[in-house]
Amino acid sequence: CLHLHVMVYYGALVSMLCLLLGSLIVASVKDLLSQDSAVSRSLFKRTQLFLSMSLIMFLLSPLVPIGYLPYSSDEIEDDDPEGRYLFPVEMLQTDDFLSANDRYDDDDIDGAEVASSTIGNYALVEDLFFTIMWINLSIIMLMSMALIPGAGKVFSSLGQLNILSVPLVVLALIFSIIMYVNLPDLLGDDGLFSDSFYESFYFHVNWLPLICCIVATINWILLLVKSHIPWWKQMSKSTQKVFANFNMEPSPTNFSNPNAGQGQFVQQQYNQQQYNQQQQYNQQQQFGQQPPRY
Repeated sequence: CLHLHVMVYYGALVSMLCLLLGSLIVASVKDLLSQDSAVSRSLFKRTQLFLSMSLIMFLLSPLVPIGYLPYSSDEIEDDDPEGRYLFPVEMLQTDDFLSANDRYDDDDIDGAEVASSTIGNYALVEDLFFTIMWINLSIIMLMSMALIPGAGKVFSSLGQLNILSVPLVVLALIFSIIMYVNLPDLLGDDGLFSDSFYESFYFHVNWLPLICCIVATINWILLLVKSHIPWWKQMSKSTQKVFANFNMEPSPTNFSNPNAGQGQFVQQQYNQQQYNQQQQYNQQQQFGQQPPRY
């Protein structure tokens, strides 16, 4: 009797908790963050898409058949099915067994290299998306703290750290392509399935790993163009203004003028007012009038 490893049940429990937590956070902050700047809105959309691709890869993909192996005509009886479907959940189960017993590095085992490039790669891609899922949940939580007065800009800027997820996205895309290229090798002398029992290997409907990787790559490019680069430009302009104000030499008249902090325009108005009062006083002295008492 074959029993699933405990990590399968643990993964199902963690995925349900992640889905519930992510839904609550997104529903709570979506309307509030939609009122923020265009850069923050773009960052939130890109984060949501990363999270959606991760959930599809982690929850839906293991349940959809990725391959189909029809039985050889000599092995089929009247009541037997015509073939068997290969589900990713079976691949994850096999990967759990091979990893726990260090079978991937054993050269004496037939099909170890093929299993590493197919089953092992699928498990690796899922782990990468699992990491991306937690990263983007953290980013959404940080963005929700951007609504705090005073410290909001700091937390909003921390959300831009999502741009550093590019190694995970690129690795997931590369290993996903390698997995699909090597999947037909599962059938044969060096594979896990006997070519005398199965006739051939066919790809089935599950192209979700490759699709999720491609969408995640495009999403990262949009994150770079629509959110990170505009944010970086804003930060550069703000830094230039700070240094410009810091290096500006104060005017000597600013110390005698109580309104010097309002700029040069206010200083000119003040000087003009003093000049008009002095002219009026001189005219009154010239015509022998009593100066007004203030």
